[in-house]
Amino acid sequence: MTDHSPRWAPADRPVLILLDDMGRVSEGTGENVFVVREGEIVTPGHTASILDGISRKSVIQIASDMGYSVVERDIARAETRLALSQLADGLLDDREREIIRLRFEDDRIQREIGERVGCSQMHVSRLIRRALERLRTVAEHSG
Repeated sequence: MTDHSPRWAPADRPVLILLDDMGRVSEGTGENVFVVREGEIVTPGHTASILDGISRKSVIQIASDMGYSVVERDIARAETRLALSQLADGLLDDREREIIRLRFEDDRIQREIGERVGCSQMHVSRLIRRALERLRTVAEHSG
């Protein structure tokens, strides 16, 4: 039985978010996707090639019972990038935020980022890893 409970993946396993045939967020490789935006919980609807399993239905029901607004709608890939960017704003210094923005919002490769910020590709890799570890730690302890 596959565990579809919400969680962050272990550090040695990347979190992958799958896209449907239209390029919209569908689900994770072993998780359903829920995004908290502007006071509501948003999750992809049935048109996004999701697995409409018991875990997803349970989260939606429990959240609704607790008074949260749950909306099933398309989630653009850019929304996941925006969520990462907003989390980074309060946790990372200017250089780290710039590197994360270039990598995950602008889809730049590490060599290009290094040229832009004035450091080696290897150092960019280390900075990205450290910044993502910090973001992961905060996210794990906040929810």
